[in-house]
Formats: sequence, structure tokens, C-alpha cells
Amino acid sequence: MEAPNGEFNFTRLERVIFGPGKVAALANELDRRGLKRAVVVTGKTLGKSRLLDNVTAALGSRCIAVYKGAQQHVPLRTVRELVDEIKRTNADCLISFGGGSPIDTAKVAAASILTGREPGAGAHHIDFGGSNAKVDTERDLAEIAIPTTLSAGEYTPAGGVTNEATRIKGGVIDPRLQPRTIINDPAVTLETPQWLWTATGMRAFDHAVEAIYSIRHQLISDTLAVKAIALLMEHLPASIKTSGDETLMHRGFCQMAAWFSI
Repeated sequence: MEAPNGEFNFTRLERVIFGPGKVAALANELDRRGLKRAVVVTGKTLGKSRLLDNVTAALGSRCIAVYKGAQQHVPLRTVRELVDEIKRTNADCLISFGGGSPIDTAKVAAASILTGREPGAGAHHIDFGGSNAKVDTERDLAEIAIPTTLSAGEYTPAGGVTNEATRIKGGVIDPRLQPRTIINDPAVTLETPQWLWTATGMRAFDHAVEAIYSIRHQLISDTLAVKAIALLMEHLPASIKTSGDETLMHRGFCQMAAWFSI
């Protein structure tokens, strides 16, 4: 047996807030960061739900706009629309609410704002660290994520975008795109379609297995991945078979598992 050897690099994620009703913590979180102009990013379905009302109510006057156009696979058109909305409102933060689509839409739009480049520049591979990147070091555009699925994209500084003309999906990777705060409120997952909830739960399971078998695995990632698998085995089936507070409990543990899986 050899001594542990390697490194673990932390992202810019600063805080994970978890528990039923924690959406109400939004106002305090923005005030703590000195943020006053939030654009909520979500999709059409959640855009018509009472859950969105809870988010905007928690923000109060800090909510200056709601973009409801996020779509699956993040079409480039939707990113351009969000970039225009950010510029129009002079937003200082984005609140992504939903699954991977609004979360990635916010990331890719933020990349364009922070670098001054065309949204989705470079369809195959998007590199914002090159010599051509124009970085506005005086500006930040923090993202706060409120996930409603278990795909766990909110725990990475990467986002995907699809060029509808070429049908090619590219990726944005930049440390600044990592959401700074994640709010895991199981109550906001109750309207997520059952098939989507369980499918993304299995995606989290897949993430955990990949982490364990990665050639770069280490004790920290192994420990979290094993715990993620155990939590999903216990709580994912129960999260769709129970009701009331019991469902919230199981879904809360599923959200923890998704976090640990990345």
C-alpha cells in the first residue's frame, strides 16, 4: 500500500442550502452578496407553475425579469435571447430554476457576457481561456441554482449549447460559470414529472459509478460516490411511492446523493 498521492481542486461553489422551504432563503442570499438585480431563468412548464411564483415572491423587488424560454439541449437561439435580456436589464445575477436546461442556458449566456464573445462561439469546442477571449475583470455574473431534477449539472462549471443550424452541440467550460450557491429544496421537485425525476436519479447513479471507476479517482471522490449510490438505492424508489413529509424526506436525500455523485 502506498501513501495517498494526488490533488483535489475545488470549484467556485461556495454554499449549498438544503431542506424543505429553503427557496425562502433567496432574499438573504442575494443581500449577503450585495446582489440587487436578478433575472430568473426557467422553462415554459415551470414558467406557468405556482413554484415560479414562490421563487419570484422570495426575491421580491430583487427580481427584475423572468426568462421562460429555456429548452432541452439549450438551443443557441435561447442563449441569445437570455443574453439580450441580461443586457437590457443590467442584471447582476442569474437564478436558474429547473433542470439542466435552464442551468446550462444561464451558464452559456454568462460566458458570453463575461467574455464579450458571441453566444455559443465555436460550435465544436468553446474555449474562453484563449488569447482572443475578452475578459471583463470588473464584472461578475453570479448564478444561483435551484434544481428540480437530479442531473447535477449545477455542480460543474461547464454547460452545453446546441447550434440549431449545424445540429452540433458544443461545451462551455470556465471556472466563473460555476453557480456560487445551490438551493436544494425538495418541495420544488414535487411537480417534476415522475419519469424525469427517476431518469435523472439514474443519471446521478451513473455519475457515481463513473467517479469510482475513473482512472483519476481518489479517496474523496470514492467516499462521496459510494455514499451517493447508497442514498439513491434507499431513497430514489421511495421518493415516488410515498406522500407528504415522507416524500420530502426521501427527495431531500436524493438531492444530497446527486450532489455527492459529481
